[in-house]
Parts: sequence; structure tokens; C-alpha cells
Amino acid sequence: MNRKFDLNKLNSRQVPEDSYYERRALFKAMHFDDEDLNRPFIAVANSWNEFIPGHFHLRSISEAVKTGIWQAGGMPVEFNHIGACDGLAVDTSGNIWATGPGGVMVFTPDGKYLGSIETGTRVSNCCFGGVNGNELYITADMYLCRVKVNVTGIRF
Repeated sequence: MNRKFDLNKLNSRQVPEDSYYERRALFKAMHFDDEDLNRPFIAVANSWNEFIPGHFHLRSISEAVKTGIWQAGGMPVEFNHIGACDGLAVDTSGNIWATGPGGVMVFTPDGKYLGSIETGTRVSNCCFGGVNGNELYITADMYLCRVKVNVTGIRF
């Protein structure tokens, strides 16, 4: 095969023959079959890990996304990336608002527990917002919650 390719216009399906077969061999080594390789590849970025509590549920969400891609005719290919979700917010008094398995817990700067906002589901992150900075936005499983609070948060 002696074709020339414009590398500026090269897509994933139009590669030199030697690279094409090399890539197919690598995917077949990972148990992809011909049907898989003939579908358009759709990347799924996932920051699931066992270290950050707010990311623990992302494995099941990723599986649901990949199922939808497959059903729509695509070939989902998942890759991992580092997630920097810390699940913390701070108010103007220095209190720390920390996400946990069942909601948001509030602690003084000294670490004394003040109380919780229970969501009844896993929570991954929170931040202050709103016009006056007195609304706490919470990401909980598949929900985005807004809670008016009696403090003003520090906004970055």
C-alpha cells in the first residue's frame, strides 16, 4: 500500500495500513471483536476511585453511560482521569462544610461538629452561590440541590 495521507485531516478510521492492523490487534487482545471495531468509538472519561468518597458512585454511572452508547450504535471506550473533587466549602466564619455519605456536615475551624444537612443519598460536592452567597449548592447522586442557609459562604 503506497497511499499518502494529509496528517492535518487524518481521522481515526483513515490511518496507514500498518498502523490500522496494529491498532486492531491491540483492541482484539482486549477481547474486542469485529462488530465492536466497526462501531464509532466514543470516549467515556471517568474519575471513579476508592479514595474520594464523592467519586465512589461514578463506576455505576459510567456503566449506565456505556450501555446507552452501545445501544445507540457506538463503541464506548472508558479511560480514567484524576478527579480533584474535594467536597468542601467554607463560610465567612471559617466553618467547614464537608460532604459525606448522607449529606453535608458542618464543622467549626477547631473541628467541632455543628450539624448536618441530610440528603438521604450520597453527596459528592458542595459550594456556596446565589446573589448573596447564602445558598449552598449540593451535588447528590443524580440531583443538584440548592439550600438557603443562614450564613454567607466564601466564593472563589
